[in-house]
Amino acid sequence: VQFMDGVSYERISSTGLFIQHKGESHFIPADLIVNCSGQTSNNQLDSVLTELKIPFHIVGGAKQATEVDAKRAIMEATQIAMKL
Repeated sequence: VQFMDGVSYERISSTGLFIQHKGESHFIPADLIVNCSGQTSNNQLDSVLTELKIPFHIVGGAKQATEVDAKRAIMEATQIAMKL
């Protein structure tokens, strides 16, 4: 796992994720993408993923942005991961 700040997400493809980081374009090959970004609920990606029929789950602050609660987000993500 690599954490990066200041990333702009360009697009998700069937083979990975295209991003901008520090002014440069990058491709990250991936079978599974977990997006953990910000502390405010922002579900703008939901409709795109639904339209493309890409399965996804919402956890942590994106699901309920009441406070910074990393334990809850980790627990929710772990429970989902165990089912995959």
